[in-house]
Amino acid sequence: MSKFGENTDSILDILKNGDTVDIETIRDKLLLSDTAIFKLLNEFGLIELSEGTVRITEPGLELLKIDI
Repeated sequence: MSKFGENTDSILDILKNGDTVDIETIRDKLLLSDTAIFKLLNEFGLIELSEGTVRITEPGLELLKIDI
């Protein structure tokens, strides 16, 4: 899996309980240098961004359930 895929899985896994989390908290935890991945996940509808926070959406939760 690519680094992007690993980061996506990690972000969704952190958010899977449905809580709203500060983006900076996730960036620090995963050692991410920018917020571009959050913007992309938001565009695909996997997360919702709102004033520096993020939460998972139903499609994001569904993606976590997929076993490949």
